[in-house]
Amino acid sequence: MAPEAPAHLLPVKPETTPTNQPATKPSGAPKRLRTPRLNTLGLQTGESLQPEKNIEVTEMRSEPVTEANLQLAWQAFAEKRRAYYAEYQLLQQPFELNGTEVTLQLLNTVQENLLNELLSDLTLHLRQYLKNDSIRVQGKLKIDNTAPVIYTNREKLNYLAEKNHLVHNLIKTLGLDPDF
Repeated sequence: MAPEAPAHLLPVKPETTPTNQPATKPSGAPKRLRTPRLNTLGLQTGESLQPEKNIEVTEMRSEPVTEANLQLAWQAFAEKRRAYYAEYQLLQQPFELNGTEVTLQLLNTVQENLLNELLSDLTLHLRQYLKNDSIRVQGKLKIDNTAPVIYTNREKLNYLAEKNHLVHNLIKTLGLDPDF
């Protein structure tokens, strides 16, 4: 007598279908996949996609903003960011209030990037503190028109001559050569 094979190795007998139901496709044929409909995706049977009717619409807060209140709100936010030195220094820069628009004076592009990272937190804080949802914060890069750096002796001499015209007389009298 031959040993009997384990049950999981025995061939599977095909199930018979009743005569009143159509036969299924053979197992070798590929199954046709249906694309799900986006409007019913995630819905249980009986649920609808209609929005809820009890959504509460709140009005925008628009209390008047004063320079003093803005200064207090600004300093409160700066104190929260005191541990982050660069952010704290940025928040110490002067700002201007024009209606509900706050413009912060920036010294360089690094501060501009830092402000962009802080902008959403700062705006949210100011809107909550001042109870005004129309407050906007923006940065304005301050362009510094300083004199060019003086390197050579000739440039130094010309700079001094612009300040005091007697320098040219002194050079002529003493016979000085700044390029030597």
